[in-house]
Amino acid sequence: MMKWTMIISGWMLWRTAKSSSGWKWGGLALMGIGITALLPKILLVPFILFAIYMMYHKRQVREEWPTVAPSSGQAIDFLDEWEKTIQKKEE
Repeated sequence: MMKWTMIISGWMLWRTAKSSSGWKWGGLALMGIGITALLPKILLVPFILFAIYMMYHKRQVREEWPTVAPSSGQAIDFLDEWEKTIQKKEE
C-alpha cells in the first residue's frame, strides 16, 4: 500500500508543481521510487538498462541533428532566390 501511496503522491506533486521548480523533480523521484519498489527485482535490472539507453540515445540524437531553423525573413529570401534561379533556367 505504501508503494502506491508514493506513486500517487509523487504524481500529484509532479502535476501541481511549477515547470521549473525542484518540486517537479521531487515528484518524479517519488514516483520512480514507488515504481521500482513495485517491480520484481528480476525486472529492475532491464528497466534500469533501458532507462540508461534511452537517456544516452536521446543525447546522441540531440548532438547529431542540430535544430537550427532560419528565421522567416531568411526563409522567404531563400525561396525568392530559388524561384529566380528556376526562372532563369527555364528561359
